Amino acid sequence: MKQKQIHCFLSFKSIQQNKHIQYFSAAAQSHLVESGKLNNVLNDSTQGRIEVDVRTSRKILEEGRSLHAAIIKIGFELEILWQNHILNVYAKCRRIRDARQVFDKMPERNLVSWSAMVTGYAQNGCGEEAVKVFREMQREGINPSEFAYASVSRACASLAIAEEGDEIHAQAIKTGYNLNVFVGSALVDMYAKCGIMENARKLFDRLPQRNVVSWTGIIAGYLQDRNEIEVLNLFWQMQKAGTKPNQFTSSCVLSACANLQALEEGKQVHSDVIKSGLELDIFVGNSLIDMYAKCTRLEDARQVFEMMPEKDVISWNAMIAAYSQNNQGEEAMKMFRRMQWAVVKQDEIRFSAVLGACASLAALRYGKQIHSNIIKSGLESDLYAGNALVDMYAKCGGVEDACQVFNLMQEHDVVSWNAVILGCAQHGHGKKAIQLFGEMQEAGVEPDHVTFISVLSACNHSGLVDEGRRYFNSMTQEYGIARRIEHHACMIDLLGRARHLDEAYNLIVSMPFEPDSRMWGSLIGACRIHRNIELGIIAAESLLDLEPQNAGIRVLLSNIYAEAGRWDDVRKVRKMMKDTRVVKEPGQSWIEIKESVHVFYAEDQSLLQT
Repeated sequence: MKQKQIHCFLSFKSIQQNKHIQYFSAAAQSHLVESGKLNNVLNDSTQGRIEVDVRTSRKILEEGRSLHAAIIKIGFELEILWQNHILNVYAKCRRIRDARQVFDKMPERNLVSWSAMVTGYAQNGCGEEAVKVFREMQREGINPSEFAYASVSRACASLAIAEEGDEIHAQAIKTGYNLNVFVGSALVDMYAKCGIMENARKLFDRLPQRNVVSWTGIIAGYLQDRNEIEVLNLFWQMQKAGTKPNQFTSSCVLSACANLQALEEGKQVHSDVIKSGLELDIFVGNSLIDMYAKCTRLEDARQVFEMMPEKDVISWNAMIAAYSQNNQGEEAMKMFRRMQWAVVKQDEIRFSAVLGACASLAALRYGKQIHSNIIKSGLESDLYAGNALVDMYAKCGGVEDACQVFNLMQEHDVVSWNAVILGCAQHGHGKKAIQLFGEMQEAGVEPDHVTFISVLSACNHSGLVDEGRRYFNSMTQEYGIARRIEHHACMIDLLGRARHLDEAYNLIVSMPFEPDSRMWGSLIGACRIHRNIELGIIAAESLLDLEPQNAGIRVLLSNIYAEAGRWDDVRKVRKMMKDTRVVKEPGQSWIEIKESVHVFYAEDQSLLQT
């Protein structure tokens, strides 16, 4: 009678039985959806990627609990077949503690039980427990299945424990599973996430069969390794092999195109995405926005954004960052205000991009409002938000506020120190900036090339020539940081302001790279101030070779001639500008009036009040 009852119950629930591993009932499987809104990524009996949303997971969990209760009531709670099924349901529905309780109470366990527990821990972000159970399984004399090997490899990848992964790989070789497509793909992903691309590539090349997981793992590894060219090469090989990319593959390739600013390749990937039906996926959409933004195609980025059926906080921030990084602070602010009206949780907002827009516009009022939102959202201790606030206040002239935010931060990284040092430097607090650099060293934070740009700027704005020379030399001698063109530009400006014009000129001509317009421009300005006509003319002619259409250079040159009383040369320069129709670009300014930022140009009458 009991046997009949249990079979009737299982038939009613449409439980799918499998002699290897029981995953879900047929009723539950009808709710499985392939969507970008993932809360749980599972493997089915063919190890394909199946994604379950929250409501589906709850429904499956309710069915599993009902089945569990019925089995206990009828008296079949000791049957290993049903226990394995319940164990899987709990694990797949992120109830890993319930799964472990079932596992611990089992009077006997088989290969399915152990594999299910390893897989459950790995899929629920408990990598250490997955490895531990895998080791216990081996000590019990159970030979791991391909599913257990694949799952424990993914656990090693999530923990970035390469040594443990190597050992798992060696055991997989002994058992003949290393070239299995599921195990091999997981091992490729493990090596890639651990940054050991040589091993990942060797194993990938040896795989007799590759699936989308294999290709995506190796592509993601090369993207992490900043080898974008190889990412694109592998993507084209993947397509030739007939393997269709999924949303994760496409996102990686689009990120590579963004980093390379490879617009044409990005457009081709976009076309492939549309053909494969992935254009509505939120991950792909966010990657497309980033790609077009970094290629300065803001209209295309905006079009992708508007067409997305669903937007998350990353989508909004990507669009805000796109405008901010392309010097369109007004549009960034408009997008932020629009985001506030949208259904976006305030505690999820990353404020860095919009604070960058406030900094570029010097919109201190908006910056303070966002600071208030950060405090209300409980993100005042967030490192990234703190760094952005320091940068915003400093660029808006609020050095004291920037220092106050910096002092209240619970932790500082090199970005925090760079922002506060540069803020002090740019507003004439050179000695304070140098003092902060000393505190940074005492705190054990290693400076980078940006730090020395800030320090040299501090020396520049405060006229600290000897200190500037010392820091300029210490970059390579003490810290092993290669000097960049920005460091030379700071030093040249510092020497020029301090009347060391010959030394500044010698530094320009002795650089290991070609001087840019900033260097010649700063030298021209210094020559004009200190009335060194001969060197000023040399610098102006060199700068004109770089930018023949720059009217500002000719204006500077004419001013040098005027200061020296060489009026014939002044007239020649002015005539040359008129003949070549070179016009000086009008100055641009902005002002905040009644919570709106207005931009206008010299002699612009569009904002006149009547």
